[in-house]
Amino acid sequence: GTRPGFGETFAVAAHGLLPVWLGSLLAIPAAITHAPIRPEDAGRLVPSSVAALLPPSAPAPLAGALGGLDLFALWAVALLATGMARASGASRRRAAIVTIVLYAAWIAVAKVALPALSAAGGGPRGAP
Repeated sequence: GTRPGFGETFAVAAHGLLPVWLGSLLAIPAAITHAPIRPEDAGRLVPSSVAALLPPSAPAPLAGALGGLDLFALWAVALLATGMARASGASRRRAAIVTIVLYAAWIAVAKVALPALSAAGGGPRGAP
């Protein structure tokens, strides 16, 4: 029911995602310390999610779902919900529900469904 402007929404998104970028920045000293690292181990440099407790042989959809329980991502969700409540004039509860639902949908599609399709060979026809 609310219609925040593009500028306000962009500002909330830019500031709300700072914790995610901070998590990436914290991985730089860890990568330097543990160099050389394999590409598949890059996500485990800063163990900020529940997925860090899984063995490397865990299924990709499970690791993706538990990877959504990341300290930096949940911090960003809280900032985004608070900022969108202020920018849109909606209640904090409504903004939190919308933000959490959108975040859960992103985890379900990008971190669970796509890796499951990839593992099952659901790529484009004719691809090797």
